Amino acid sequence: PRPAFRDTPRAAPVPCHGVRQAVVGISYSLWPRCASSTSAYGRNEDRPNGPVVLCFSRKVWAKLSVKELAALSRLGASVAASWRAGVTTHVVAATLRRSENLMCAVCQGLHIVTPQWILASISAERWADEHEHALRDGAAEATTGVALSEAIARARRRPLLRGRGVYLASSVVGDVRKAAVSVVAAAGGRLLAEPPPPAAVVGESDIFIDEPAHTAALAPLAAAPQGPRCARYAPALLFEAALCQELRWASHLVPE
Repeated sequence: PRPAFRDTPRAAPVPCHGVRQAVVGISYSLWPRCASSTSAYGRNEDRPNGPVVLCFSRKVWAKLSVKELAALSRLGASVAASWRAGVTTHVVAATLRRSENLMCAVCQGLHIVTPQWILASISAERWADEHEHALRDGAAEATTGVALSEAIARARRRPLLRGRGVYLASSVVGDVRKAAVSVVAAAGGRLLAEPPPPAAVVGESDIFIDEPAHTAALAPLAAAPQGPRCARYAPALLFEAALCQELRWASHLVPE
């Protein structure tokens, strides 16, 4: 069998409005007319009608050859440097991990496929069926307790954070804050400028995200009697939920 990707030199990125490899878009009118599938990946109604925009994990992108990029160009794909809301249609990865691209892809219900999908599409000179090459990572899925295909199906039925606001404390900084902002947007939530009020029932309020270490440092200041406070949760609440499409409140509650 052919290796995943040949270790030949990569094509130099071509700037094009934030797109890594500038290529002409393609309509799915060239998609092979195959029978409908009941899978969340393979249903005809789940296939995008516009251009195909691919986003690759770093490891997969590093192995793409010039020839393979040229073949994708002939198929009409565009390659984005990172996930872009309303633009990216497919994410190509070999493993499931808490990367910003993968978390946002699941939240958007996008196709997440293995590199073999690229090879099959290039070989057939048309886009292969995503269902046959959907990413499956048994070890990672066992950790979340939810199959990736089920998580994507959940996101397609209802965005994870629809109707919820999320407040990011000043302690959430750097790459963690950047990823959290992207996940909130991808999951249909909205960012709050002010902390939310406390809720009587867990899970029925907007979400306050804070770093546990920051909260612990402020503990002496909070020792004085205060009124009710909104429960605070670690950023991992959002990141775990992005991959399993389920908010597991108790696991990520930051102690007062």
